[in-house]
Amino acid sequence: MKYTIPAKTFLIGEYSALVGGSVLGLATGPGFEVKYSKAMEATPPFHTNSPAGLLWNQEITDENSADELKNIKIEIVELFNNLGGFGRSTAEYLSALIPSLIKKNEDFVQIRKKYQELSLKSGAGASGADLAIQYFGNVTIVNGSKNSYSSTGWKLTDHDFILVSTGQKVKTHEHVSQLDLKLIQTFPKFSDAIVDTYLTGSAEDFIAGVSDWSNFLAGHGLTHSYSSELKKAILKIENVLCAKPCGALGADVIAIICKKECSQSIQNELASLKLIIQGTSADLMPGVHSQLANHANQQISKDFYVG
Repeated sequence: MKYTIPAKTFLIGEYSALVGGSVLGLATGPGFEVKYSKAMEATPPFHTNSPAGLLWNQEITDENSADELKNIKIEIVELFNNLGGFGRSTAEYLSALIPSLIKKNEDFVQIRKKYQELSLKSGAGASGADLAIQYFGNVTIVNGSKNSYSSTGWKLTDHDFILVSTGQKVKTHEHVSQLDLKLIQTFPKFSDAIVDTYLTGSAEDFIAGVSDWSNFLAGHGLTHSYSSELKKAILKIENVLCAKPCGALGADVIAIICKKECSQSIQNELASLKLIIQGTSADLMPGVHSQLANHANQQISKDFYVG
């Protein structure tokens, strides 16, 4: 059995998620392919002290699942040129979680809670919102006040988004562990309204909100200088409506929004700047939840393995 975990991008709500705020995230393909096979001695492809490693150790020492799991070999293949920022660590966590979710259905609120606990244990304190994006897929809305999750399509049908890698990388878990959460407590008041605009407002108002959120983060010193300069260069490209550095310090990925008919010409301009395009609205894909729905409440059988 193969599972495909989408790449994730925070469009709205990074940092806010750490203090209970809402999030709008993009789940795009081709993502990460996860393969499971049998092996006499299986070593998982993640650090033992990461949330994925801690979870896997719990799973293989659980008397109810150890016999089935201890000889599973997990292989994670990046199906795209991943230069960072697209959720490798949470893809690893989901790869460790999938075998147990096949056997029993579990509410995502509990899945996220356990991830947060293991993240704290590993020294990071991640929000788990990125996990939600890869779990639910497409355009994922995390409603912070209601603790609810939904997956929808790209509502700006006359517009496209383009995701590009900056070539830079920030160690997100280290960055998050060093944040003073008291300084970002008010962030959700700003970002939650923009998420609501996506659901109920006009495309123009939402695009303006994305730009405002980008400027808000920069104004609080939460945008890498390289990304700030690259954003300025991208905004000079004709027909670019907004450009937003995404994720931790906006260091890894920049999301661009434009009219759909202008997308290809803008992509050509981005390529001339030697930027790697990682996805557009055409690459939105479902999360692992939809794949798990086809295999829920089953024992791990021979069909689970590949090779």
